[in-house]
Amino acid sequence: MSGTNITITLTNGWKLSLPDGITFGELERVGKDKMDCKYPAMAARENNELRSLNEKVHDGSMVSFIDGRCEEGRRVYRYSMIMMLLKAFYKLFPSGSLTVDHSVTGGVWCTPDIGEPFKISHMNALKEEMTRISNQKIPFESSYMAVEDVIKIFKEQNRTDAVRLLQYCDKKQIMELYDCGGYVDYLMTKSVPHTGYLNLFDLVYYPPGFILRYPRTTNPLVLSEFTMERQIFKTYSDFKKLGRFIQVSDVASLNESILAGDTADIVRVSEAIQEKKLAAIADLIYQDRENLRVILVAGPSSSGKTTFADRLGIQLRINGMKPIAVSVDDYFLDRDLTPRDENGEYNFEVLEALDLKLFNEHLDMLLDGKEVELPKFDFTIGKRVLSGKKIRLLPNQPIIVEGIHGLNDRLTESVARVNKFKIYISPLTSLKLDNHNRIHTTDTRILRRMVRDNLYRGRDVLETLKKWDSVRRGERAYIFPFQEEADVMFNSFLIYEISVLKNFVVEPLKGISSDVPEYSEAQRLLRLLEFFLPMSSDEIPPNSIMREFIGSSREIHKR
Repeated sequence: MSGTNITITLTNGWKLSLPDGITFGELERVGKDKMDCKYPAMAARENNELRSLNEKVHDGSMVSFIDGRCEEGRRVYRYSMIMMLLKAFYKLFPSGSLTVDHSVTGGVWCTPDIGEPFKISHMNALKEEMTRISNQKIPFESSYMAVEDVIKIFKEQNRTDAVRLLQYCDKKQIMELYDCGGYVDYLMTKSVPHTGYLNLFDLVYYPPGFILRYPRTTNPLVLSEFTMERQIFKTYSDFKKLGRFIQVSDVASLNESILAGDTADIVRVSEAIQEKKLAAIADLIYQDRENLRVILVAGPSSSGKTTFADRLGIQLRINGMKPIAVSVDDYFLDRDLTPRDENGEYNFEVLEALDLKLFNEHLDMLLDGKEVELPKFDFTIGKRVLSGKKIRLLPNQPIIVEGIHGLNDRLTESVARVNKFKIYISPLTSLKLDNHNRIHTTDTRILRRMVRDNLYRGRDVLETLKKWDSVRRGERAYIFPFQEEADVMFNSFLIYEISVLKNFVVEPLKGISSDVPEYSEAQRLLRLLEFFLPMSSDEIPPNSIMREFIGSSREIHKR
C-alpha cells in the first residue's frame, strides 16, 4: 500500500479514511464494528457495481458488502463452488467431462462422463479432493482479456462447448477469466477470494450423476435441506429429450439455428410438444372425471399460468367437459384487513391475504350444484365487490382454479383430495450456455416478468427488479415447498424464448442508472443476453405462452 489515504463511505453513512490500495476484503475486516457483519461477506458493491473482495477500493466510493442472505451473495458462492468442483473433477478424471445440469432445491445436479459408470467411490474421492482444495485456500485470480484470446485458451483446453458459445460474441469484447490453481474458466459473476470460503458443501449420489449441495437460502452457515425431487428431475429430463430431438441443447446450437434460418421449425416443434403435453393432462383429468371436480394450477411468478389454464380449458372442452374458471385473486381480503410483512408493507403473497372461508364456502356450494355469485376484487379501491356473474355447475363440470397457493391444501381445505387435480407449472430451463454454465429458471422468469410489466402493467424494468427479492421470498415460502405434491408438472419453457425476449428487454436494462442498487443485476442480465442472437417473434402462434409476455404480433408491430 502507498502512504496516501483514500476516503470511502459505507451505505450506513459511516465515512472511513483508509490506506490507498486496500482491498474490499481488508476493508471488511477493519470496518466490522461499523457494519452489520453477522455473516461472512461474499463480495462487495462499489457505487452499485459488484466487486470481488480481492479487488482494490477506489477513493470516494460508496461501499456495501453482500453475504449469502441475498441472491447476489449466494450466486457468488455457488459459482465459485462449481469452479472448485470442476478443478477437483479434472484433477481426478483429466480425460473425463462434467456437465453442470440443472438446479434442485438446495443444490445442482451434475452429470459426469469418465468412460465408465460413475460410482459412489468416485463421488467420495471427488468430495475428498474438494475438501483438500478448500483447506488449501487457493486464491481465485482474475484477469481481463479479449474474447478472441479467451477462445484460444479454451481451444487449448479442448473446451469445444465454450468455443462454440463465444464465437457469437464480439471478439474484441473484454471478458473476466478466473484462474484457481491452474484451472481456468469464466464465471457469470464474481468469485470469492479463495477456496477457503467454500467449506460448506456436500455431494449426494444420484446416478448417473450426483448433486452438489449449497448453504441454505435463509442461513448461509447451514446446508440447505435436501429432498429428492423426482418429478422435477423427470420434467427436466423430458425437456432435455426435446433439445436432442430438435438438436438444440445449448445456446450455441440455438444461435446456429437462428443463423441458418431454422427458427420457424424450432417454434413449431416446441409449441407442438407443449400442446401434446396439455392434451395428455386433459386426458388424465377426463379419465377420472367422476372424481376430479377442482383443477388447481400453481407455479411461481411468470410461469405462464393464465395462458396454460386457458389452453387446458380448451383441451378439456375437446374431451366433452365444460370447465369454469374461478380466480383466486377475486377473493383477496379488503385492503385494510390484508396482513403486512416485516417492513409494514401489504403482503399479498401469504395465504392469509385471501378470504379462505368465503372461497371454500363458494366451492362447497358449487360442488353441491348451488348457484353462486362470484365476487370481483377491485384493485383500484382495494375492496371486494359483487360481480353480477352467477354460475352453477353441471354434473361432472370441473372448476379450474389458478393461483400461487393452488398446491397448498389449506386453500381448498373443504374439498377432499380425491376430488382435486394439482398441476405445477414453471419454465424449468435446462438450456445451457455451455457444459459448465447453466441458465437459471429464475433468470428466465425475471426476463419474462420485466417484459410483461414494462409492456402491459405500467412498470419499468427497474421497478420489477426492485420487487423481485420479495417475490422470490414468497415463492420459497408458499410455492416451492408444495411442488412435489402436484399430480403432474408442466414445463412452460420454450427453447427459443430468451432470444425473443432479448428484443424487448436489452434497451430498458441499459437504461438502468449506476445510481441504484439494481444496476449490478441489470448488468449481469445484459451479460447473459450477450450470448444470445436475437430472434424474431413473427413465427410464434397467437396461443403461445410467450404471447402472455410479449403480446400479440399485431401489438408488437404497432410498437
